Amino acid sequence: MHKWIVEQWRDGERVRRVEFTDRMIQQHDDGTIVITFPPKEMAGGVVIATNDELYLSETDDGGP
Repeated sequence: MHKWIVEQWRDGERVRRVEFTDRMIQQHDDGTIVITFPPKEMAGGVVIATNDELYLSETDDGGP
């Protein structure tokens, strides 16, 4: 299964890591992208501070 991983870093420390599958990411004809966050990841809300860094990576674990 193909996954997208977003990590949020603050002051040199990772504060959140969220994995998305291709089913959670939809690209529309007008170029906009909609990402559906997993419900358990939203329990604490999303807070992004001014100096936070977001990193995106991809992985393929070979599953379906």
